[in-house]
Amino acid sequence: MGLWMVLNGLILFPLHAQVHPPVPSVLTLPSGCRLGEGAFWDSQRNCLWFVDIESGKVHRYIPSSKTETRFDCGMRIGTLVPASLSEELILGLQDGIYSVSLDGKTKKKIHQPATLSSDQRLNDGKCDPQGRLWVGSMNLDQRPKQAHLYRLDHTGNSENVLDSVSISNGVVWTKDGKTMYYIDTPTRKVMAYDFNGTTGAISNPRVHCITPDSLGWPDGMTLDENDDLWIGMWGGYCVSHWSGKTGQYLGKVAVAAPNVTSCAFGGEKFDILYITSAREGLGQDLLQKFPLSGNVFEAKPGVKGRQMPYWKSK
Repeated sequence: MGLWMVLNGLILFPLHAQVHPPVPSVLTLPSGCRLGEGAFWDSQRNCLWFVDIESGKVHRYIPSSKTETRFDCGMRIGTLVPASLSEELILGLQDGIYSVSLDGKTKKKIHQPATLSSDQRLNDGKCDPQGRLWVGSMNLDQRPKQAHLYRLDHTGNSENVLDSVSISNGVVWTKDGKTMYYIDTPTRKVMAYDFNGTTGAISNPRVHCITPDSLGWPDGMTLDENDDLWIGMWGGYCVSHWSGKTGQYLGKVAVAAPNVTSCAFGGEKFDILYITSAREGLGQDLLQKFPLSGNVFEAKPGVKGRQMPYWKSK
């Protein structure tokens, strides 16, 4: 794995890694989110879904017509995954998991995690290759190690997979479905787990990479066709790029917003990286300097992604 640089006992960057020049991004959509998150490219409907957590809104952007629609869920919303077999969205709202129609006109609560308390909310999540939903929680005041990572299957059964979580964020699976990556943001670590697709069990936890202070805090995450990791960096003005094989830092996509929250490959060829950002947490000085904060950006980093798994109810 080569020679690594170690600082204060933490493994940071592999020395002599080939780091690519920063890739530029451009404004795609002036969505004006307080806390944009949950980017998901939906190839069945040729659109980008994302959420504004603090305003409780679901956004849908159709690049072919450059049109955007949105609807209000009435409470904070942490994650969104469309269903593949029905015209519904599965949403992680503040107090539980809901099935919502594509236009937001009907909403039904399908699960209430037993350990989700009134001072917490659901945060980032994705579906595994078998279509089960994995969604994590966090305390509203960000108290450490009080939250969980949940797994909800097709029959409505759920399990607390991880406890003592602080701010649950990016979760993704490799193409072969054998490895799951997961981020608990304050740790700065991307953890890797062996994944059993049949049972949904994870095992053999290990640190895949650690993001340094200079890149900000790791937030939402996606994988490209090579199983390399792309991570939105809160306070880092970028999406960072990491090798899936070695954990080496490979480069970044520069974003004209300090707080970068999530990303998803999309477009007809899956060669566009869509990026969400936030205005939340920025003072007036930074907002004046980076007025595009809270909008959606895009970049072409020279690699293609793939469709992330949909929710499967049966």
